Amino acid sequence: MAEAALKEYTDDSTAFEKEVSCDEKSLSPGLSIVLAAETDYDCVLGASRVMEPRTKNWKGQAKPLVGEIAAALRARAEADEHLQDQLLVLMAIIAGEYSLRCSELTTHTLTSIELLNRMLAGLGVRVEAEEREEATTVKCSSRGLAPL
Repeated sequence: MAEAALKEYTDDSTAFEKEVSCDEKSLSPGLSIVLAAETDYDCVLGASRVMEPRTKNWKGQAKPLVGEIAAALRARAEADEHLQDQLLVLMAIIAGEYSLRCSELTTHTLTSIELLNRMLAGLGVRVEAEEREEATTVKCSSRGLAPL
């Protein structure tokens, strides 16, 4: 399923690996899916979900994950939806000018931008997001809050 959905982002050299693991000691049956994509621009993007075991619609539950990875690949994102807000904190505490290319910003990222701008503006931190067609670039300038 993922191979077909991600076909436009792959070529003949693309390898898909599948791993199935089972914990024999588990008290509850369940299923989770983790997708990771290593890009040609040296980034690793990921998406994961714990599946609802009562419904057998596995493909329907996995489809949003493939969509997350596809959106990140389409945007040539440097961080997936689960990492973008966490990187902003590091960008804010280390002196310099930084940018981070993302697909759609999550509510966590939007909250991080707002909090960093409110809490650290007096210390020389400024974070802003610039939306384009396929991607959003988050830019951060900081005088630095921690020595390297």
